[in-house]
Amino acid sequence: MSDDDKVLTRNLSFIKDNITDMDGVMDKLIEDDILRLEDRSRILSNRNPRLQIHAILEIVVKKGAYDNFIRALETSGNSHIIERLENIDYNCEKTDLSKEDIQEEIDQSDGCEDNSNHTKIEQSDKLQKQLKNMQSENEHLRVQQKSVRMELESKQKKMQELNKEVNVFKAQNKQLNERLKLLCNSDKLKDRLSNIELKVREKDTEHGLLETEIQEKEDEVQQLQDDCNQLRLELAEKTDQLVALSDQMKALREDLGVARKERYELKVKLDEMNVNLDDKWKLMMNVLENKLNQSRRIPTRLSSEQKEPILPTIRSNQTTPLKFVDNRYSLTPKDKIKLRTQQAQTVAPKNAVRDKKTAFCGTKPRSFNKFLK
Repeated sequence: MSDDDKVLTRNLSFIKDNITDMDGVMDKLIEDDILRLEDRSRILSNRNPRLQIHAILEIVVKKGAYDNFIRALETSGNSHIIERLENIDYNCEKTDLSKEDIQEEIDQSDGCEDNSNHTKIEQSDKLQKQLKNMQSENEHLRVQQKSVRMELESKQKKMQELNKEVNVFKAQNKQLNERLKLLCNSDKLKDRLSNIELKVREKDTEHGLLETEIQEKEDEVQQLQDDCNQLRLELAEKTDQLVALSDQMKALREDLGVARKERYELKVKLDEMNVNLDDKWKLMMNVLENKLNQSRRIPTRLSSEQKEPILPTIRSNQTTPLKFVDNRYSLTPKDKIKLRTQQAQTVAPKNAVRDKKTAFCGTKPRSFNKFLK
């Protein structure tokens, strides 16, 4: 048998006399798998509380569940039993230690034959003092145990007195209820009760009206909440639309930037084309002027060629007068105008571009296309 089991067996009568809340102790032991439900029913079948406790302790000792039993006592409010068991255990350890010390000292005294009798007497006095101290401590613990037991008994007595008072109050309450029933049968009380019932009905009516108003207000609040939810949905849709529009605006801005860049590039190209066109225009005008000068020189050459056959006659001293033929002076005014228009058409066609600022407004002439090539 272990030391813990010895502590339980030594305090068996104390545990049986002072334990409370047996149901709590058994419940905790069942939770710790020390007791089974069948054990509980078997223990409770015996009406004697001491025998019930004895059966529980028998199972605890058999399974060596001293620690579980201490926890069950602690949870069920039996701390006074735990203190008693711990004190007894502590005292047992001390007595065992003191016995071992005495035995060791005796062995040492037996083994040391050379020690004097004086030292032996001092050792025995010392051991006696230790024994007296332990006895006094044990007596002190017994006094504490006795005081705790007396306190527990006083509390139990007080609990019994309180239970008696509760029973008295229950009896008084029963008597008062009976008297109240008798008073309800009187006429005055009936009138008062009728007035009170009338007031209660009025209050119920007012309460019903208030409930109706509250219900209407709740309906209005619900409608407002529905409207608010609808507005939130619309706001979410508008927000989505706004986001989509902002995305479109962003895309349009990007397209606008690209278009501006292309426009700038086209403008640069147009300026370059205008510069090239100015150069070509100047070149064309120089060519046209050269051609015009060449065309003006052709009649003079023709006139000189016509004059050459006449020169021999002059040299041969012919008497007949010579006539210089010039087609320009032999034509009529209408023929001169017609000749000039033909010359102008050959030099500058009808569709020729005269103003370089409006170079792309009209149709380009064929001669201009030749120079562009």
